[in-house]
Amino acid sequence: MTENKVTLHTSDGMSRRASARIRARGVVALTSLEEPVIARSYDIAPGGVSFLHLKDLDLAGGEITMDILLFDARTDIEHFISQAKGRITWKECISDPESDETVLRFGVEFLELDFPQQDVLRSCFDQIHD
Repeated sequence: MTENKVTLHTSDGMSRRASARIRARGVVALTSLEEPVIARSYDIAPGGVSFLHLKDLDLAGGEITMDILLFDARTDIEHFISQAKGRITWKECISDPESDETVLRFGVEFLELDFPQQDVLRSCFDQIHD
């Protein structure tokens, strides 16, 4: 995982959010849908996660539940956040950094994390600053 600071912009040029984010390799499993969806994580921040998926998932504004598994290649540590609740707040088409395919990147705002979930998220960020 690598740390980067990103400012995202809407189509009218307005900033959505700027935060310290960790580029995160792993998977996000959307478990609250009729059929589970597995996506590749892109990055994670204290307030949310973004993931990549080939198909357009019509989930705007609705609450989702997801399992997040992140891999830290530097330390060989896996971080698992189970049943995190969130809401899709934005999506954009991007070029996949690994394959150059056009994919959708979805931004999810965490709605509520319990103490164990917060602890795992905190440990992800602490690994970077060691």
